[in-house]
Amino acid sequence: MTEIAILDDDKSICEKVRQCVLAAIPEGCHVHAEICATPSEFWKYMEEKIVDILITDIEMPEMNGMELGTKIREKYEKMYLIFLTAYPEYAYESYRISAYQYIDKSDMEERLPGLIETLALRLEKEKAQFLWIGTGEWKQKVYYTDIIYLYKAKGEKYVEYVTEKEIYRERMNIKDIEKEVLEHGFLMIERGYIANIKHIAGIGKTTIRMDNGEELAVSRARRAKVKEELNYRWRDLE
Repeated sequence: MTEIAILDDDKSICEKVRQCVLAAIPEGCHVHAEICATPSEFWKYMEEKIVDILITDIEMPEMNGMELGTKIREKYEKMYLIFLTAYPEYAYESYRISAYQYIDKSDMEERLPGLIETLALRLEKEKAQFLWIGTGEWKQKVYYTDIIYLYKAKGEKYVEYVTEKEIYRERMNIKDIEKEVLEHGFLMIERGYIANIKHIAGIGKTTIRMDNGEELAVSRARRAKVKEELNYRWRDLE
């Protein structure tokens, strides 16, 4: 399921955007579009759901869209930000915080459907790739794109899969899962630790920083190879 949030303090605009979005969804794609009237309402919704696409106004009470976008980028690097506004002077700043698109409200009906169709197909393809994780009778469906990294500490029996919302555990040898996840955009960064390249935010002298703020250790001996592989893989993701 692709989660889209529409944020505007004008309810009539929100409903107009929602109808525009739903009309653009390709057949076979599963999308939920939630309307939020304020940034605080949006953050409350984020406690329950991981939003894939945020379509937001810029001029709002509490916090303007640019401030909200900056805050989102600090925690949710993967979220697609689409700004809808009647104020063209914000265009430069929207690109500074890596917004996916900036659309003038007068152009919304012409430009928004194509963007939503493209993103819905992209996200549907990503979310069609998943693992069944669990031990015993109960298995949890977890999408590769949601896994930030996985690891198995020395001497432990369980592999742990770290996502934005929770940690899943499975009793198995990490070698048994390594080959499968490496084929889906993951990278072995250290013995027992495998990171999702899409969630890697940067690499330092002795650590790799993930987009959830965690830093994972990487040895000096391993760092050069990891950096080379990252440069190669990141080019493919552009």
